[in-house]
Parts: sequence; C-alpha cells; structure tokens
Amino acid sequence: MNLRLPLVWGTGLFLLGLLLADRWPSLWFVAAAVLALVVQTLSLRHPRTSLCAAAFFWLMLGAGRMSLQRLWQDDARGPLSTLYQNISDNARLHAGRLVQRLQAQGLDEEPLALTAAMLMGQRSGLSRETRHEFSDAGTAHLLALSGMHLGVLYGLMHLLFLRWVRPTRWRWHALPLMLAAIWGYALLTGFPVSLVRASVMLSVMTIGSLAERGVPSLHTLSLAALVILLCSPDAVMDVGFQLSFLSVLFILTLYVPVLQRYHRLFSGWGLLLRPIGVSLAAQIGTAPLCLYYFHSLPLGAVAINLLMVPLTTAIIYLGVAALVWPATMLVSLLADVVKAELWLIKGWTALPHLTIHDIYVPRLMVLLLYALLLCAILRLHLQLKDDDFA
Repeated sequence: MNLRLPLVWGTGLFLLGLLLADRWPSLWFVAAAVLALVVQTLSLRHPRTSLCAAAFFWLMLGAGRMSLQRLWQDDARGPLSTLYQNISDNARLHAGRLVQRLQAQGLDEEPLALTAAMLMGQRSGLSRETRHEFSDAGTAHLLALSGMHLGVLYGLMHLLFLRWVRPTRWRWHALPLMLAAIWGYALLTGFPVSLVRASVMLSVMTIGSLAERGVPSLHTLSLAALVILLCSPDAVMDVGFQLSFLSVLFILTLYVPVLQRYHRLFSGWGLLLRPIGVSLAAQIGTAPLCLYYFHSLPLGAVAINLLMVPLTTAIIYLGVAALVWPATMLVSLLADVVKAELWLIKGWTALPHLTIHDIYVPRLMVLLLYALLLCAILRLHLQLKDDDFA
C-alpha cells in the first residue's frame, strides 16, 4: 500500500476532524484551518513544516465543516436548498413515471417492486418480508443502488458508444455525454450515498481513460468521500455511507493486491475466483459494522452472491431494455428472472444455520476489530512487496 498518497491520508484526517467537531463544535476550528493553510503556503521550502501544516489543515478543515453544520444549522431553507429540493422532486416524478411505464406493460406486484428498487432505488413497494430475506442472506446491497448498478449501465454505454470514440480525436466530445448520463442517473434516483460515491469514482475513471492516464483507485475513493462529506458532513454517521465506503476500501486494499500478485491463478479460474474474492473482501470489511448495527452475520453471503449478482445484472439490463423498447417478450422475460431471484432468496433463507442472529458487539470491540484488520492488510502489503523484490 502506498502510504504517500496525499488525498488518502488527508481524507482520513478530515474524517477525524468531523468526529472531533461533532462532539465539540467551535468556530475556532475554521480560523485554525485558515491559519494552517497560510503556514503551509509560506513554508513550501521546508518540507517537514509544510507536511505538518498540511496534516493540521485537513484535520481543522473537517472540524470546521462540521462546526459550521452544527452551529449554523436552522430550519430556514436558502435558495440553493430550495432549488435542490425542486430538482429532486421533479426527478422523483420522472422516476415514478418510468415505474408506471413498466406497470402499464404488465409488470406488477413483487416483480414490479423489486425492479423499481434495483433500477430507481424505490424500495417503498417491497414487502417487509422480502427486505428481511435479502438482509438475512447478506444480499441487501443488491437493493441499494451502488457501483454495481451504475457499472452495469456504464458497461452498456461503453460497449455501444465509448469504445468506438476513445481511439479517435473526438473522444473528448464524448465526455459531456458520459458525465451527463452518470450524474443524470444519480439525480433520477435521488442521489443515494452509495451511488454518489460510485458516480464520483466513475467520472474520474472516465476522464483518466480518455486521457489515457491511470488514476489510483484509493484517490478516487477518497475524492468521493470528500465530495459527499463537504456537502453533507452528517453523512459520516450514516450506516449506508459507512458500509459503502468500507466495502470498496477493503476490495481495493485486500482483493486487488492479491489479484495482482496471483493473477495467473485468477486467470485460470477467473469466472469463479474473482466474484468470490470481491464478495469475500467486501464481507470482511463490513462484518464488524453489520454485527454492531444489525446484530447478525450471514455465513453464506459469498455463496448466494455468486447466484444473485448475475440475476440482478440481468434484471437491470432487461429493465432498461423494457423502458427503451417496450415489448411483451422483454417484460415477460424480466418478470420470470425477478421471480427466479425471489424464489432463490426465499429458498436460501429457509435453510437452517446460514445466519447467526442476536450478536451484540460494543463499539470499542468494533474499533479494535478494524485496527486488527488494518494491521493485517499492512502486513499483507509489506509481504507482497518483499516477494516482488525477492
């Protein structure tokens, strides 16, 4: 792991500042951030002083942003918040019309509710039983719009459009269309935290792809966290924010290095080992939080995700196709795939001893578990680095 990635440790200090000011808000943090920025600017010729000032700036920036949120928060809505609310209301209306279009084509009841949840993030139509079944199986992330959902749509755009213009001189003309599609979908679904994170990361990756330059994935993840937390500091306490970023963080720091080191093994068994590796890394990263918030641990999540992810991908593709080209055959096929997924999840949760319930973990234990996981990841990276030099 490259510990010199400035945006990564800067984001970590920013998070610490948010947590600090959440307990003790003060406008002095804002003044301290300005002072640290001035000191850093004046000490550019002294690397150590500049580095310390930069670290203090990131810490005070987070504390100052949370202090402003806590001390200046009121019930009055300004013009920007009113404009955002109007745009969000219109987006929800359009999303509802798309769901009604699927309903008019013959999709109804639970298949319609599940399709609306996976395409538009509208989970109000899902029954409580279905939600509990997805949660007990460890597949609740399929109901929350995230990088997987956006990645499926982006893959479709890449296949039909981007791959043809990227080698040409017209590739930069495609960038506004790609960004409009990415953020238009985020707007249409109401800007859920996990989808905003994926939209920021995918936007940076698109720009880097068109510029033919690699962008460190940890940098894009850190940038996504900063964008969200600068706009809404309270998101740091949101369970969805924590689970979304921790799952991606452990995929990038645990699965990706192992994949790069043992690429020959993964190339031979890629269709099986890659999904298992991604799911296992995400489950390791989110398990302590799941124990803390939900008091349960799904033991068969890795296995069921191997079946559920392809079905969910098929639902997304078929749902988009049915919206673009309304045809009875597409809607009928979509309904059959949704029913197959519901049948699979019901059958899986009916099996005994696949989920451990009533586990209560104190907050200190969660912090200790993540400290141990961080030490293990650092050890793994050092070992892989030593093997490369051997």
